[in-house]
Amino acid sequence: MFPIIFGALTFVSTLLGGLFAVRYRKRFGILAAFAAGVLIAVSLFDLLPQAHEKNDPLVSIGFTLFGFLLIFVITGLLGV
Repeated sequence: MFPIIFGALTFVSTLLGGLFAVRYRKRFGILAAFAAGVLIAVSLFDLLPQAHEKNDPLVSIGFTLFGFLLIFVITGLLGV
């Protein structure tokens, strides 16, 4: 029974998200950037505690900051 409920919830949330994107077509770039940021933040918040347990917290934070700055600089240079 739970797979059917979760499948229906996934369907409804995807449908609502698509309708929201179609309705606010002019702001689609902002919505896509927000969705990408949420996706990255959720994965980061999930992985950082595990990285802190296995490594020194300063090392894991340093690599996270280095990766963020690297992506920031590359996208700035490419003009994306």
